[in-house]
Amino acid sequence: MSDVLVVIDLQTAVLATCDQTEKVLANTAFLLKKARTEGVPVVFVQHDESSGMVRGSDGWQIPECIAPTAAEPRVFKRYRDSFANTDLAEVLASLAVPGQRQRLVIVGAKSNNCVVTTAVSALARSYDVELVTDAHTTSPLDLPSGRLTGVQISDAVNQYFVNTAPHSAYPGVLATTTTTSELAFDK
Repeated sequence: MSDVLVVIDLQTAVLATCDQTEKVLANTAFLLKKARTEGVPVVFVQHDESSGMVRGSDGWQIPECIAPTAAEPRVFKRYRDSFANTDLAEVLASLAVPGQRQRLVIVGAKSNNCVVTTAVSALARSYDVELVTDAHTTSPLDLPSGRLTGVQISDAVNQYFVNTAPHSAYPGVLATTTTTSELAFDK
């Protein structure tokens, strides 16, 4: 098994409305340092559209504390699914270790949108997925029944992976969760 750390949409404008941003950025920075030290590839995914998240704008930027290195691939997307109309599959193929399965270790924002959509899409494409439960975030959501905090929504996504995904995952792939402190990368 070979891992790739996939950092999804941790961009200034996205993070501005999310809960527990400082914690998620600190955990992501820790995972980036660990991945880089252990030689685990890192891929950054950035939302990129003509309204709101214009490439190069302040809101489009990745915070300095988790900024990609010049050698780390960046994938630019317009949809919640990081695979949709992007080169993510090709980038991952270029990082693959021959004869080994790839596991995508996923962190990012927003938990209930791009993070979970990309994770399920990865399972459908035969990647194993490890969701880092304390390294993704989202914004609060007002529903007819009341307001959900971003933390509650992220917790629900975590529970989906803990309870549902392993039982309904695609044949031959694994959907698992871990925390920042418990993650052990495979190279």
